[in-house]
Amino acid sequence: MTRTRTRTRTSTTTHRQAIPRVASLRVDADRTRRMWAMAPAERVQAAQQGQLSLGEMLQWARRAPHEVEIVDGEFFFIARLAE
Repeated sequence: MTRTRTRTRTSTTTHRQAIPRVASLRVDADRTRRMWAMAPAERVQAAQQGQLSLGEMLQWARRAPHEVEIVDGEFFFIARLAE
């Protein structure tokens, strides 16, 4: 005796919201060039105003860690994400 199973698929539509740029790991080469063309104080201001993505801030922290504020032992943008 064999059993036959019938599966019924229901169609559901899932709406996903895009990740906000500030939380995105996506890095655009043109935006990266513009970030490096900024003065250090301009990068700090852009990051604090939410104009840089997480991926861009990680690149910044890797290349110029001395420019990035440390909060509770973490780069400030990591500390903010953990709040």
